[in-house]
Amino acid sequence: MTKSRIRSYTGPALAQIAFPLGGIGTGTVSLGGRGNLQDWEIWNQPNKGGNLNMTFLALRAKPKSGEAVGKILEREYLPPFTGGGGGGFPRNALAGVSRFKEVVFRGEYPFAWIEFQDREMPVKVTLEAFNPFIPMNVADSSIPGAILRYTITNTQKQPVEVSLLAVMQNPVGIPSTEPGQKPIEEQLNAYREGDDLRGVFFSSPAVDWKDAFFGTGALTTDWTDTDVQTHLYRGGWFDAAHVLWDEFTATGRLTPVHEHVHGQPLDPNRPKLLGDSGAICLRVRLRPGESQTLPVFVHWHFPHVKLWAGDKATLCRTQVANQFADAWDAARYTVKKLPRLDAETRRRHATLFESSLPAPVLDAVSSQMSIIRTNTVLRLSDGNIYAWEGCADKVGCCYGNCTHVWNYEQALAFLFPSLERTMRRIDFGPNMKANGFMTFRCDVPSGGVNSDGWVFHACVDGQMGNVRAPPVTQEK
Repeated sequence: MTKSRIRSYTGPALAQIAFPLGGIGTGTVSLGGRGNLQDWEIWNQPNKGGNLNMTFLALRAKPKSGEAVGKILEREYLPPFTGGGGGGFPRNALAGVSRFKEVVFRGEYPFAWIEFQDREMPVKVTLEAFNPFIPMNVADSSIPGAILRYTITNTQKQPVEVSLLAVMQNPVGIPSTEPGQKPIEEQLNAYREGDDLRGVFFSSPAVDWKDAFFGTGALTTDWTDTDVQTHLYRGGWFDAAHVLWDEFTATGRLTPVHEHVHGQPLDPNRPKLLGDSGAICLRVRLRPGESQTLPVFVHWHFPHVKLWAGDKATLCRTQVANQFADAWDAARYTVKKLPRLDAETRRRHATLFESSLPAPVLDAVSSQMSIIRTNTVLRLSDGNIYAWEGCADKVGCCYGNCTHVWNYEQALAFLFPSLERTMRRIDFGPNMKANGFMTFRCDVPSGGVNSDGWVFHACVDGQMGNVRAPPVTQEK
């Protein structure tokens, strides 16, 4: 029995890849085909094309008797060379900084692998990115975060000093599209260390706890030899990026900054700083032929959402608010349980990808499972799944667990049957009238307007699709 191999991608095809990393009902950040983090959709709404400013990873390698080489851990930009708007790339994209000549991307959901290629770099670099995805285990498949593991191999005949830089903008309150929402005036980046973690904890005292964009974020690692900056250099124009890159490439370190600082400038005459970035720098010395894996964790926690009715929508509490106290709590849990989470996710992955199914079938089946973890699906604190029919770039399309869409899908029923049952309970509960009429869109929260007043057509394929034998799969 020969294992079918999923194809790899390189060159122009990389521009069309966005691999979602996140938990069930928590939103995602996507790993782009070039190795970049893109499409930040962590605020419980679609946000294709939305990026965090001054957010990237980079590598510096210095042989004992050679020059240091520093590059952003992405493939070079692919055409068209535009960054949105009329001004080209934004300054904080560091578009002019050296990147890797080429990468090779391979995805077998929930794992993505990237091989970085560049003759100037004296080490070999690969990335493995994933988030736990364990059928029958809803909680551990709902962690709001991304695990990035960069494996560095010394290909030289002499020792090499390696530094891995991760920079992330404070994501709280960005992007706020709430009607009447004021710009975020203050963000708080705090240094934290404990429970084998160290890094930057992001929050904002300027965002009201009732706001849908209230929450926290965390950029962390469990690597011991790590420098942390809660904020970058405070200057004007390009100073922050310039000082950061010069220090990193010259020394392979960051000057530690552990202040619990607010996003405000030193000069009161300049506007307040929005979206202050924090950074961590992991260091290791590799002997000839030695390899080491450097881990970076990105987590987020946004406990409220407004669904389906625009500015008239009810503010609802998300399930992630029940599961974790904040983003740091989610990161702490991830690191503490990572050996088990990793092993169980790989076992599930092997069950599918080591089968004799043809590669196109494996690719199609596995990629479709990722939809469960996009903003098409959201889980509220009542434990129920609420879903759109699908999502456009910035908005969900066709609300309400539409029965003539969601009775056809099979992933929830066979991978996470307890979540499938929440949809069916809504259909046979508040969505069903005394005469057997079943509304094909539910309200949020369940049991609201639709259960009493909605009199649109029952939708035959939706209603009859609910009359079927349940799956035999049983959870532990």
